[in-house]
Amino acid sequence: MPEIATLDRASAVPLYYQLQELIRQQIESGVWSPGDPLPAEHELCRLHGISRVCVRQALGILEADGAIVRRRGAGTFVASTRMAAAVAGVLRALLAPGPRPPAIRVLDRRVGGVETSVCRVLGAASENVLRLTTLWSADDLAYAIGVSFFRRADVEWLDAIATRGSLLCAPTPSPAIALGEAEVSIETTSCGRFEAERLGIADRSTLMVTVSVHHDAGDGRPLEVSRLGYRGDRVQLRFRGTPVLGPRAAHWAFDDG
Repeated sequence: MPEIATLDRASAVPLYYQLQELIRQQIESGVWSPGDPLPAEHELCRLHGISRVCVRQALGILEADGAIVRRRGAGTFVASTRMAAAVAGVLRALLAPGPRPPAIRVLDRRVGGVETSVCRVLGAASENVLRLTTLWSADDLAYAIGVSFFRRADVEWLDAIATRGSLLCAPTPSPAIALGEAEVSIETTSCGRFEAERLGIADRSTLMVTVSVHHDAGDGRPLEVSRLGYRGDRVQLRFRGTPVLGPRAAHWAFDDG
């Protein structure tokens, strides 16, 4: 049993919220490990001097966030560790995959019919833009789904191998592409039936969505525009890199080594 932290009754933060933050911190710091049982509701009430209503509100937040699992008749347990997924586009995942490269399967391939905003970023006419819809997996877990756009002239090797149903891989020798900064924004949304069926989750489940523009390290021109939705229940997003201060508020210099 960890040392009991005191809830601050003078705080403007509600007691149930303080309790869920306390339990979350204990899980993240390793006090409680995946699969460990948490104290029963009545025990949490006694330890912290709060009502069962407060305890249930706190546990409800943690359960909704996927931090704990409540099993009827058995108790409350720490959930499995979420998979760490680097924020990346198709090019970065293939050419600088890191120690745990994903399996990227092509669900759909199209040329043209691309919205004006994407064409403007890539500096290409719609008929010269390759669009790939992809499903990302690791250890047999489908964890992300999304769409990426490229100028066909920049990725002739990718254009040649990206057929519907194929698994993408970097050719040998590797293409002469030097990946540099990436501008990334993150939001949440609810998935539709198409995403839910392929990710194996319930319709309207929460997805963490990254919208990113990946640039060439040499001349800084955009090489890929990507929008990926990650499973919120099984994935922890991580940035491989450091923020770059400058006129663009949100861009990152990635370390692919």
